[in-house]
Amino acid sequence: MKKALQLIAIAVLVGTVATFNEKTRANTYQIPTIKQNASTNALIPVALPTLADISLKDSSSLSGQVSAFDPTNQTVQISRSGNSRTLQISQIQKITFRRDALVYDGDGKIVIRGEDRATAFLSTWQGIPFNGLRLINPNLGQAQVSLAGVMKPIQIREISSVAKKSIYVVNEIQFDSTGKMNIQVIPTDPKNNIRG
Repeated sequence: MKKALQLIAIAVLVGTVATFNEKTRANTYQIPTIKQNASTNALIPVALPTLADISLKDSSSLSGQVSAFDPTNQTVQISRSGNSRTLQISQIQKITFRRDALVYDGDGKIVIRGEDRATAFLSTWQGIPFNGLRLINPNLGQAQVSLAGVMKPIQIREISSVAKKSIYVVNEIQFDSTGKMNIQVIPTDPKNNIRG
């Protein structure tokens, strides 16, 4: 009889634990995971003015339009008056785009840059890998810079919101020996666009 009571007590205890587990499982729910917004657009359209001065590491220089940029072979092609010259990025100290050169926006309209009173908005995007710059239309100086992995998402969102209303014009590109570059940009006033 004692054994029978012990067996009944054990059975009741097991049944109670099982019921408790079922109720607990029924009352729990999965907390949905919040995914990082993958649609954050890190590709920023930029405009390269159509004339630049290229400073080489051997202290010489040349001028022309950046007509090709090959991050794989690490070369930049400079064109002027029908002639082209291809340079290794390792030869180049910096490319400075001329203030008086033509600038086109993404729609092919000429951008009138106006007075250089916007120096307060001048910024430098640092540590861009060579493959982060892509020429879209070299003749018009239309390009894209990828800021993915270079800046925090909040910074990319801020830059992207400016780029929706304006065009970032590249003032200067500096190359370093680590396979990275610093790109100095300034946004233009969207009202300063005329038909090209």
